[in-house]
Amino acid sequence: MNLLCVAMSPLASLRLLSFAALGLSVVAREPIAADAMEETERDFLHMLQRFSQRTSRISDWSVMAPDPSVLTWDAASPGHVSNGLLSVPLDVFDPDSPSLQLPVTMRFAETQPAPKGLMLVHCGGPGSGSSCVRYTYGRHLEGYDVFSITQRGMGSAEPALNCANSKLPETCPSTGCQVSDFTDCPCALLDGTPQLGEIWADIDPANESQVMNLFRKREEWGKRCAASEKFQLKNAKGKSYNFLNYVGTQFLVYDLERLRKAVGAKQLNVYGYSYGTYVGGVYA
Repeated sequence: MNLLCVAMSPLASLRLLSFAALGLSVVAREPIAADAMEETERDFLHMLQRFSQRTSRISDWSVMAPDPSVLTWDAASPGHVSNGLLSVPLDVFDPDSPSLQLPVTMRFAETQPAPKGLMLVHCGGPGSGSSCVRYTYGRHLEGYDVFSITQRGMGSAEPALNCANSKLPETCPSTGCQVSDFTDCPCALLDGTPQLGEIWADIDPANESQVMNLFRKREEWGKRCAASEKFQLKNAKGKSYNFLNYVGTQFLVYDLERLRKAVGAKQLNVYGYSYGTYVGGVYA
């Protein structure tokens, strides 16, 4: 795979693991606890499965004529832009799990098959959408079939992570409105929660009472959001799944790999901005 980083963003953390191409050795700087070792072994098996899938025989599918059970276009014409839907299993390791439909937009190369192959354009966080490709141009993209995808839970992909049922209250009491006056979304902040940002909270960190109140509010918020009805999915056999357990960068990588195989591409190139560079790193 080729990875082009346009605006590097720091990685939140790095696992201190190395997998030799043939020896498949695992190296850690510190002793690994039993539960951490179990997670590491699971990740290792996932890596082996991905490696096996990537080195398997390429199918006869193409970008213009993909596997119809996985990817469909509203139209497919060289040099033009088309919208489509990618069908993915909620849990890639459970074939009986519910299916999700993710919007995809492709700008087909003028020459088919594309001389340079397949390229994902990712516009960055918190979750790039399929429309990203419509705003990305340049000679550096010529010769590629260029596409963007709407990540799980983002944009028009269902179920959506964002709250959609906001409203404006007719009046507010003298003490001010609460969050619940604007929305009944179970994933909205609870009333009484201090104002929050990505890396800050409007509390005095030296005040134990304020700190504990923030922790209690966040814990209650997390439980309420996770229990939201829209995130409770079931398969044909009645097995339950919580959608929130199947979102994030790793699952985007699984979905990208499914698309790559559906179009018979030997590799996937990534052109990412900001968080998009991290997506490319995880895919690699």
